[in-house]
Amino acid sequence: MLSRHGKLWSNFWGALSPEGFYSRSEDYIDIVQGKRVGLWNVPYITQVYMIKGSVLRGRLSQVSLYSQEGMDPDMVFCRAVRDQGVFMFVSNRDEFGRLVSSSNYNTSRLHPDMWQIFDNPLVRTHTHHTHTTHHTHTITHTHHH
Repeated sequence: MLSRHGKLWSNFWGALSPEGFYSRSEDYIDIVQGKRVGLWNVPYITQVYMIKGSVLRGRLSQVSLYSQEGMDPDMVFCRAVRDQGVFMFVSNRDEFGRLVSSSNYNTSRLHPDMWQIFDNPLVRTHTHHTHTTHHTHTITHTHHH
């Protein structure tokens, strides 16, 4: 899971409306704020994906993943993946980075990145940078006929 620092803006939706658009799940705020920690099966993810190559080359290879009239590519992608029975997950067990706010980004300034310190502060949650253990999460999916 990725979110904007100090905001409830993240790269996933916890639920969908009957029309297939955003609907806040009852636990969304707790998940984004880290009050509930875990691995969550969600209907929509945007901006950052980690997908097993064999799934893309196999069951998703013949599916239109990005184009559908009147829909944003991320919405088309998530619907196509769900329709193929591939589940999407987000995890807030570890911090994977942050989404940046670019609304105040001004390219006319010298070193515009330096001005982003207020909108996109660096957040440090770990005191050391090397990990002696690695965790592997296996995500399986099922296909419904």
